This record gives sequence, C-alpha cells and structure tokens, in this order.
Amino acid sequence: MKTNLKPYTDYKLDDFLADESYIDWIKGKTEDTKWNDILIRNPHLREVSDKASIIIRNLDFHHAETSNQRIQDLRTRINKQINRDSFAVEDDKKVRPLPISELISKRNRRRNIYMIAASFIGLIIISSGIIFKSDLSELFFDNNNLITRVAQKGEKLTTFLHDGTKVVINGGSSITFKEEFDDDVRHVVLEGEAFFDVVKNPEKPFVVNAKGVITTALGTSFNINQNQNRVEVSLTTGKVSVVKNENGNHYRDTLVPGEQILADFNENHVFLKQKFNKNEVVGWMNGNLIFNNDNGLVVLEKLENWYGINIVSELEEEALQGWSYSGKFQNESLQNVLESISFVKEFEFKIKGDLITIYRQK
Repeated sequence: MKTNLKPYTDYKLDDFLADESYIDWIKGKTEDTKWNDILIRNPHLREVSDKASIIIRNLDFHHAETSNQRIQDLRTRINKQINRDSFAVEDDKKVRPLPISELISKRNRRRNIYMIAASFIGLIIISSGIIFKSDLSELFFDNNNLITRVAQKGEKLTTFLHDGTKVVINGGSSITFKEEFDDDVRHVVLEGEAFFDVVKNPEKPFVVNAKGVITTALGTSFNINQNQNRVEVSLTTGKVSVVKNENGNHYRDTLVPGEQILADFNENHVFLKQKFNKNEVVGWMNGNLIFNNDNGLVVLEKLENWYGINIVSELEEEALQGWSYSGKFQNESLQNVLESISFVKEFEFKIKGDLITIYRQK
C-alpha cells in the first residue's frame, strides 16, 4: 500500500526507504511489476533506487519475524529479570538510601519490557530515509572514524562538527558522529540534551537520532531533550521533520519555529505537536535551571547533571514519582536550590563533597 502521497516522479532516497510496497518488491515478496514500470517510465529514479535497494538488501529485515518462540522466550526471561529487580529495589530500601541513577535504571527496566526485547531481536526502524538498528555503529559507522563528545555532569560543552554545525551539549549528555560526513546524510546520535545550529546543505540532510525519534533538517536550529523514553524536539529557526516508528505505528510531523514535538513512549504512546516557551526550553544555555511539573526522579537527575554531583535518596521511589515540581533558578548555588526544593517537598538533605543524601523530614 502506498502511504506516501508524493508523486513517484519526485521520489528521493527517503521516499523509497519508507515505501512498504517498494521494500516488498526489493525483498522479492511480491511479483507485482509496478515498480519495474515506474523505473522504466522514470529513468532519472534509477540511481536513487539502486542506493535504496542496496540498503534494503544489506539489512536483515526478516530477522524480527523469524522466530516467534525466540521472542516469547526473551520476553519471559526479561519479565523474570524485571521481577528480580523489583524485589531488589524493595530490599535496598530497607538497607540503605538508593542512588538516583540506580532508581532510574531499575524503573526503566521495569517499564521497557518490549523495548528491551525489540533491541535483542534487532528491531529495525525505517524513517525519514534512515534505517536504524539497536547497534547504530554497526550499520552506519566505520568505528575507526567514530567520534563521541561527552559533556560531563556539571558542565556544558560546545563543539563544532566537520561541516561547521555548532552543537551545545548539556551536562550528562553526549553525541556520536562520523569524523567526516561522507554519506548522503549527516548522522548524529544523541543521548541526553543538546542544541543544534545546523549549517545548511540541501544535498546532505542533517539527521539526529534520539532514542529512535528521528529529526531531519537541512539548515536550522533546534533543541532536543531525551530523558529515558521521553523526547522533546523544539524548533527555533528553519524547518524540520520528526519521525518515530513504534510497534508498527508510524508517527510523523513537521515543525516550524516555535513548535515542539513531545514523543513519550512509556505507558501511553504520545506524539504531540505543541507550542513551547523558548526561554524555558533553551534557557539551560544561559545558566537557567528549569523544572516544569517534573517528578522527583527527574528533578534529582537534573540536579546531578547540572552540578556534577551524586545523589542518594532515602525517599521511596513511589513518593518521588508523585512529585510535580516547577521552578526556575539562574546561576544559583546547589545549597540554595536544595533549600528551596526541600522546603516545598518537605525533605532534609546533607552535602558532603559531591555526595548529596536526601532524607525524610524528621
């Protein structure tokens, strides 16, 4: 079935890779001669079609379909591990305060049963001309030319890519990319939050993958904030398309300046376009620490990344999840921020070097 409304005569690489009927034809799943006829009538498409067919043939598209029993076995094993993790959290609470990073890690394992299973079976995402596996470097990168830039907790890092694109990386975040963009697309993989000021190049779209949410631009500036399975893409200038494939569902939208995509694939699948406050979204680059109805785990994780500290909490995970905290601090000390938050949320804290311990209020 043709899901792309674009005329075949105008097809680009991303259109071929997103067209299910074309993929089935290349994989030999159909004897329909439609695509032969299309390429005969449009010889200018042959070069792009050849590139698309090479990509498709070199990927194991059938891998996730080959063994339902294996998938079920994986899910069973993962559920058992998640149950063990749940008991471990309960046991840990009785013995010692839990590091926030450990709480978040255990919560994610419980929430992402099928996402973990999908990564084990090599789930392939086809979107906006890019095909991603769980191991992106295996598919796109020559590891000898792979570069990762990391902003350590408590710092912000500004870096320039080979094409001149400027990237400001927030604390506790990283980007991975090729030393030189020698493909038809400029690929970047993001973990965490970064602001991109992209140099325009119509021949090489700029593509950012943040937890499977694919943002494509030619020349523009935008902020992406990826936290666990929640991704926010906020556009300040230019125009971008945002794509996400999840459990067979295809989400896609286009942004203009002032618009934001919220993609949240935790319990409820959300792919929502909305307006955003620029000062709140990109204020982190100007020293503004902003909380916007954040739960306790998010609040404490932001503090860790902002100040370069480690936090352990005596508060139960359920209590932290129940927070809804909003606030804005500009170039404030950790002591002042913790005092403000603890007053509202009624807890006590102790600072010892870079270790912060959160206690129940006595």
